[in-house]
Amino acid sequence: MKFLKNKNIIVWIINFIISAALIFVGYKITKNKYIALNGEGASLEATVTEIINKNESSYEVDGKTNKTIEVLFKAKLKKDGKIIEATQTIDDFSGTYKIVEKGNKILIYNSQGTYYFGDYVRANKIIILAIAFCILLIALGGIKGINTLVSLMFTCASIFIFFLPSILSGFNIYISAIITCIYIIIMTLVFINGLSKKTLTTILGCIFGVITAGIIFVIMNKILYLTGICCEDELYLQMLDVKINLKALIFAAIIISSMGAVMDVSMDISSSLFEIKVHKPNISFKEMLKSGLNIGRDIMGTMSNTLILAFIGKSLSTVLLIMTYSSSIGEILNKELIIVNTLEALIGSLSILLTAPITSIICSYIYNKKKTS
Repeated sequence: MKFLKNKNIIVWIINFIISAALIFVGYKITKNKYIALNGEGASLEATVTEIINKNESSYEVDGKTNKTIEVLFKAKLKKDGKIIEATQTIDDFSGTYKIVEKGNKILIYNSQGTYYFGDYVRANKIIILAIAFCILLIALGGIKGINTLVSLMFTCASIFIFFLPSILSGFNIYISAIITCIYIIIMTLVFINGLSKKTLTTILGCIFGVITAGIIFVIMNKILYLTGICCEDELYLQMLDVKINLKALIFAAIIISSMGAVMDVSMDISSSLFEIKVHKPNISFKEMLKSGLNIGRDIMGTMSNTLILAFIGKSLSTVLLIMTYSSSIGEILNKELIIVNTLEALIGSLSILLTAPITSIICSYIYNKKKTS
């Protein structure tokens, strides 16, 4: 027992060191000179100290009267304490409807010596909710909760420190996405379950699911004639100096978003069959496979439903806008944005459907090969 405990600690430390080293090396490889990554022209955090003036005006567009409010205010920069004057413009198209007030913490942008309002500082407030989440996770999950937090930290780091910078550096998005997914799968499962047959079977099931999602996308991409331009965001990406493959971005979005659901399904089946093997050591391959398939059927319905609803919710406002400016249901259904979102939901669901039986087969073979450890 003591040996196993020491072994698990050693595995945890090795996994931590390797995970940190891989992210560091990935960052060094993908580091580039883009403004978004080197901090040039970044926003300045400040606190509003005084409202100097407010001017209201109105104008008409297509017979509709629109009101504009321009606010001149003073703010103290957090970085050096300098007091500057800045403006905030609010109208029906600005997306900002709250006028700044004294004491507000905001982000300010500097354009050739002219300061203007960027957005409100919100991260410090949501951190409270994040801390509550961490405390609750540790309280309910114990060691597993701590391991989950560590794996979540490395997951976010792999996306924001390696994957996204790799795209801006001109790396092949297909390869970067696959490397990121495999890294997250192995790192997460080793942190949560250590080195065991349960971890191995889950990893194999997850990798199969992710590869399946990628293959289905490649096939459908040729059939659907996708361009990758679903909204104005993609057009802005095309203006960057680096050439970004927009269809590859869709591929990355699909396999990364599907990965979470695939990991859930694979882990649920692997863990359930592991417990069955522990409590019924003499269970045959056929019996275990049948149990795995039954467990998979129960998971499939709710998980696929969750995945499809998540994709619908993500693009709800955009879909509403498309419906407003479309003449028929047929036109709406053929919009590339709708097609891509539908493709994401269907590929994710297909990955789940195929991962469940494959994971069951892998578990039934590996768990029955030798005594479960």
